[in-house]
Amino acid sequence: MLVVAYGDALRVLIALLDRLTEQGVEDLNIPIGAPLCHGLDRELRPGVRGGGCLDPKSARSAAATVAAEGQARTD
Repeated sequence: MLVVAYGDALRVLIALLDRLTEQGVEDLNIPIGAPLCHGLDRELRPGVRGGGCLDPKSARSAAATVAAEGQARTD
C-alpha cells in the first residue's frame, strides 16, 4: 500500500501507527520530501517504530533543518 501525506496529516498517521503520546508527536521532525517506509505486520503494527527513510543520511540532515526551523519559531 502506498500512502502519500504531508505536514500534519503525516504527523497524525505516524502518531497512530507508532502510538505516540502528544509530546511524542510534538517532538517529530519529519523531513520534507524524504520518503518514509513503515513496514507493517498483519495487525498493522509497525516493524520499526518511526519507520525508515529510503535515504537515511539525507533524511537526518533534512530533519535537523526542520527541527532548527521549529526552534526558531518558538524563540
